Amino acid sequence: MKNILVPLILISLSVIMNKPIYIGISVSALFVYINAILNKYHYKNLNKSIISSVLSAKRIIIILLLVGMLTSSWMVCGTIPYMIYLGLSILKKYNFILLSFLIMSSISYILGTAVGSISTIGVVIITIGRTVGLNTSILAGSIVSGAFLGDRSSPISSALNLNIEMTNSNPYKLMRKMNATLFPAFITSCILYFILGKYNNISNYSNLDNILVKLSNNFNINILCLIPIIILFMLILLRIDITKSLLASLCSSFLISFLIQHSNISSLIKISLIGFNESNSTSNIINGGGFISMFPVVFTIISATAFTGLLDATNSLNILINKLISSITNKYDLLKKCSLLSIILNILTCNQTVGIIVPCKFMKNIFLDYNLEKEDLARCLSDSGTITVALIPWNINSIIASTLLGVSSVNFIPYSFLCYLIPIIFISKSRKNNNIDILD
Repeated sequence: MKNILVPLILISLSVIMNKPIYIGISVSALFVYINAILNKYHYKNLNKSIISSVLSAKRIIIILLLVGMLTSSWMVCGTIPYMIYLGLSILKKYNFILLSFLIMSSISYILGTAVGSISTIGVVIITIGRTVGLNTSILAGSIVSGAFLGDRSSPISSALNLNIEMTNSNPYKLMRKMNATLFPAFITSCILYFILGKYNNISNYSNLDNILVKLSNNFNINILCLIPIIILFMLILLRIDITKSLLASLCSSFLISFLIQHSNISSLIKISLIGFNESNSTSNIINGGGFISMFPVVFTIISATAFTGLLDATNSLNILINKLISSITNKYDLLKKCSLLSIILNILTCNQTVGIIVPCKFMKNIFLDYNLEKEDLARCLSDSGTITVALIPWNINSIIASTLLGVSSVNFIPYSFLCYLIPIIFISKSRKNNNIDILD
């Protein structure tokens, strides 16, 4: 248990001291490595596990670097300015915090990916909010809540489909069971965001016209600017590989920049690498993005996956799992500890996938022993591990959200209502119905 408790303390300290997460994770990995050597593990096996684990994340690293380039390219080609222009034009009419949650929930359900939703519409929404001085912590919380609804509930979500595959669940039966938790959590979240939005809306709109004028002066605000985001949406909906979809959108944004914004090739390449900032324009309304901007999150992913590889090589997770399983006494206890295990795995491994695969592997037969269905296990994991990854500051999903939105995880977590209302409602229902069919 030393390999679990000490890293948790070290990672938590890095968060409390407001240091980069990858420092705490890297020190934790070093501790586990040294402890393993002292306990007679061969360094070659440890190194092999580290390399294998890091290489398993190469796809997400490539995607993130492309997202960084795409974000700045969308800025210079006018995609984000155009959507900001539209957003500011309708801001007076609606509760922006609640509207953001509803938009992100819809988009993430359609796309089936939190990262894809945040990197497209989420970036636009947070930029609009930041432009007019809204509380970005609350706004980011509403964006994250809506985005991770898709990961948990969308029929095309990779996380949900992995869950269904690992548990051999009936998708329709599982969705019916999951809705029993989703509906009350979603309605409660809407009420909370409505209240927060009512008291955090813009009271002074006098500067909005000036912002709109600045956007019009510095960008050719043209509906053709939406082509890059439309291409990305359509390709994702057509289930085209996300890397190819991002590249297609990036190429189209370069073309739009050249034809409509009259940018030159050298400046486009420079902006896609180092980001868009006020030195590129007389307006400082929008800035950020770029290939280099993703380096901190890439370092975090590399250190997190290396740490996960070491935990796997030293069998540290198996020890934890066996302790939890051996103390199960009833159905409620099983559901509670299965949920806890999924969350702990997300905390320790910084990875959403492990929180699905490992509990399925170790607990599938136990659920059957307690006369629970495969869908009960699948829902347990969806309502705990899948939806809570954004609440763990050092989890890859939370880091990605923080990086893309430019808001610290610690700041948006308190306002990500849906992400912790779902597990709370799930556990409450499980306890209430301990002796009957728990999830109906």
